[in-house]
Amino acid sequence: MQKEAKFKESQVNILHYVAYSLLIAALGIVGYLYVDLNSQSSQDRNNAKKVVSFAELPLDVQKEYKSINEYKSLEMKLKNIQEQNKRLTTINRDVSPAPLVKSSADKNFEDLSEAPKGAKLIKEFASCYDMEMGSYIISWECKKNIISFINKHKDAKYFEIIPLVDDAEFTLYKNLENNDFIYDKLNVTQNSINKMKKLSQSGLAKHRAVEANWVIKVHTNKKAKVYSANYHLISHDGKRGILVRAYH
Repeated sequence: MQKEAKFKESQVNILHYVAYSLLIAALGIVGYLYVDLNSQSSQDRNNAKKVVSFAELPLDVQKEYKSINEYKSLEMKLKNIQEQNKRLTTINRDVSPAPLVKSSADKNFEDLSEAPKGAKLIKEFASCYDMEMGSYIISWECKKNIISFINKHKDAKYFEIIPLVDDAEFTLYKNLENNDFIYDKLNVTQNSINKMKKLSQSGLAKHRAVEANWVIKVHTNKKAKVYSANYHLISHDGKRGILVRAYH
């Protein structure tokens, strides 16, 4: 009987041992699966964090892309420039050969090719470099410089005005030239954009020369001979205005 009791006790112990072993193994498997799932979830969260908005990208990366708003803005500006260019082309085509009537500011303001021959250019000149970006309004300081120069050379045969524009005043065209994706979209070429840029430069230069001519004419009661240079200067260091030279 004792042997039979010990044998049964031994079997019970073995069963307990096996049960504990299976329980520990099950807990181990559950723990492993829990850690693995947490790891996968953490990895998914990390991957989700990698999705950022355009504004969060580094500036050097943002420069490689063009926003939709920027594209639409450039598109609208270019269309406006094209319309202006069409009007200029139409005006040039429809100009009558009859003598043109000059405005009061343009009166007696001729091209330098019409100036008297044989006059000697002096080295000294008056300069104004403080005009606002894209403006042709002459400041009070600039007017004083011009008038002082005219008074000093009141015996000059004539005066020459050379307009000066700044390359930075035409940044829009430079941006258009550098965005070749616009060419196909709007059916334009880099050459046509460059042509419009030159027309804008010439127009602004002409206005600045006319304003300087008006200052001289008013000061001399329209007695001074004033001519416009058949060219304009382009500055790359922020100078915008006019130069006035005297010929004796």
